Amino acid sequence: MPPQPRQVLMLRFIAACVVGLVAMSGRAVAQEAVVAAHDAAIRSATDTIRPLLAAFHERAGFPGATIGFVLPGDGSEHGSVSVGLAFKETGERMTAEHRMMAGSTGKTFYAAVALQLAGEGVLDLDAKISTWLGDEPWFDRLPNADDITLRMLMNHTSGWPEYVGQPALIQAIVDDPDKHFATGEQLSYIVDLEPVHPAGEGWSYSDTNYIAVSMIIEKATGDACPNLIFNRLLRPHELWDITPSTSRDMVGMAGGYDTPGDNLFRLEKENVIQNGRFVFNPQMEGGGGGFASTPEALARWAYLLYSGGVLQEATQKAMRTTVEARRLGPNARYGLALIERPSDLGTVIGHSGFFPGYLTDMSHYVDHDLSLAFQVNTSAISRELNPRAIQRLLDECAKAILEEGE
Repeated sequence: MPPQPRQVLMLRFIAACVVGLVAMSGRAVAQEAVVAAHDAAIRSATDTIRPLLAAFHERAGFPGATIGFVLPGDGSEHGSVSVGLAFKETGERMTAEHRMMAGSTGKTFYAAVALQLAGEGVLDLDAKISTWLGDEPWFDRLPNADDITLRMLMNHTSGWPEYVGQPALIQAIVDDPDKHFATGEQLSYIVDLEPVHPAGEGWSYSDTNYIAVSMIIEKATGDACPNLIFNRLLRPHELWDITPSTSRDMVGMAGGYDTPGDNLFRLEKENVIQNGRFVFNPQMEGGGGGFASTPEALARWAYLLYSGGVLQEATQKAMRTTVEARRLGPNARYGLALIERPSDLGTVIGHSGFFPGYLTDMSHYVDHDLSLAFQVNTSAISRELNPRAIQRLLDECAKAILEEGE
C-alpha cells in the first residue's frame, strides 16, 4: 500500500533532518580543520623562532626576552616565544604575559590618533603649531617656533633639541622620583635653546616633538591622550595587554636592568623596579612613548597599523611618506612615527624603543604581511645586543618563518 499523506510528510521531515545533520557535521568538520590549521601555523612559527631566540640569548647574555608574531593572513594567527628571566633576583621565568616598557614605539599610538583626527578634519598636518600652541606664554621661546608644522613634529624635522638628556630634567627626576609632568611641561626644558637645524631642513630625532604632538591632540579634542588612545585604538581591537605608563605602580611587569650608575638617570640599582615599584615615575615619557606592552600585543598592533586596519588610505599614505634618517642606519628613512629600512625580505616598517631597563623593536615586513615584535628587559647596549643586532634577529626569524610556510 503506498504511503499516506501523513507518512509522506514524516518521511520528508526525517529526510530533511538527516540532510541537516549531515550538513552540520560537514561544517563542524570543516571548522575543526580550520582550527587545526590555525593552531599548526602558530606551533610552526613558535618552533621556528624558539632556537633562534635561544641562540641570541646565549650570545648576548641578557636576562630575558620575548618575540611576538602575527602571521600573514587576516591577523588571527599570532603568538609569542620567551626566553630567560623576568627577574634575576628571584629566578622568575620570562613568560608571554610579562609586560615591558615599549619606549618610543609608543609614538605610533599618538601618531595614529593624530592621523585619524587629520582624516576627520580636526587636525591639519601642514598647519603651523602656533595654531594650537601660540597662546602659551613660553611659545616664542621655543626653537624655530614660528616655522614648525605638525608634520615636522611628527617626522622629526622640526629642529628641536632632545629634552630627555637635559641636565635640569635629569636633576628634577633625581630630586623627586614621584614627579608628575603636566601635558607639555617637558617643553620647558628646551626653551631658549638653539635649534639643531632650521625647521624642515634636516632630520634629528627628538622625543620633544611628540610631547608637543600630545599637547596639540589634547588641545584640539579637549580629551586626554591616554583616553583617546584607549577608546580609538586599544579597546576596539582588544589590545588589553598594552597599558599607559602613568605611575610608578604598574602590574604584570618584567624587571628592567641597566648598568648601575652608568645610565641616563643616574640610577644606583640595576633593576628599575624595586619592591614592586619603578624607581622613578615613567609618566615622564609622555607622548615620547608612554606605554608598556607584551611583545605579542605589540606585534598585533603593528599588524593592524601597517596592514590598513587603523587608518584611511590617505592618512596611511601620509604616515608612509618618509624623509632621510641616516642616523638610524644605512638607507633608513622616517615617516610619521615610522621607521623604514631595507632588508633581504624587502621593505620593513615599524619603530624601535628605548626605556631605562628595556629595549623594543616592532617590525612589519611589507611584502609578506608579517609582523614581529621583540622586547628585552635590559637597556645595557653591547656588541651582541644593540638595535642593529635586534633587527638582524627579527630578519632571521622572519625569513625562517616564511621559508617554513612555503
